[in-house]
Amino acid sequence: MKQTNELTNSGLKILVKGSGDTVIAQTPDPGSSVPSGGTVVVYTDEASMNQTVTVPNFTKPFTVGCQLLGCTSRVKYQSHRCI
Repeated sequence: MKQTNELTNSGLKILVKGSGDTVIAQTPDPGSSVPSGGTVVVYTDEASMNQTVTVPNFTKPFTVGCQLLGCTSRVKYQSHRCI
């Protein structure tokens, strides 16, 4: 698939949600800018698009359980990095 090659060649990851064989939506939107190594989610059926959760505010410093980050202690996350 040409689009998949474009994603991987640009340093992006792709996450396919759904069991269809045609992409019906994606996030981020086409033409958006994302950091290198970011993930594009593509949806292949309506049911997968309806599975949503509320995104927490990650822009302020906070302490997170390291199970999110794959380590064994607690860390403080600030400005898109662990400190």
